[in-house]
Amino acid sequence: MGTDTPHTSMPGDRFVELLQQMGARVRGDKLSDEQFSPIHQFLLSHPNAKYCPELVGFLKDILRTEEYQACGFIVTGAADFVRKNRNGALSERPVDSGLVEFAYWDGETGGDSWCFDFAYGCIRCIPVGLCGEPLSEVRARSYGVFYDTQWYVSFLRAVAEDQEWITRRFAP
Repeated sequence: MGTDTPHTSMPGDRFVELLQQMGARVRGDKLSDEQFSPIHQFLLSHPNAKYCPELVGFLKDILRTEEYQACGFIVTGAADFVRKNRNGALSERPVDSGLVEFAYWDGETGGDSWCFDFAYGCIRCIPVGLCGEPLSEVRARSYGVFYDTQWYVSFLRAVAEDQEWITRRFAP
């Protein structure tokens, strides 16, 4: 393929690979079932949220014990995942919202949250200014809404290339 790192096909692996290309030091391996269990139980505890195996699998693939970051994109660590979702910026949302934050932008965007929306089976970015607004307004004004994790990773790659956080690589 003409790249220094092997290309992987799973969206979670592609996501981690992208963050590494942007400069993230991703420590540790994927979480074991035992390490992921408290997070999985937290996800299952959301009333009225649909269970989305693709989103749960993606989350398990991208999380590590500690947070990692590159170019202002910060992925929450498993050690703090439940606590940050219960006490973080999105904690003002109703419990049955189905919104679960897994990462956020820092810097120019002021902390916009990347969330799984388990009520709608998608990933969406919620601007920080929408915290505390009615859910209908939050969903209507969120951006980067993806119903497929592969589309999400492709979007992030395009942003990273556009911002020159990574260089474009083309096969010879």
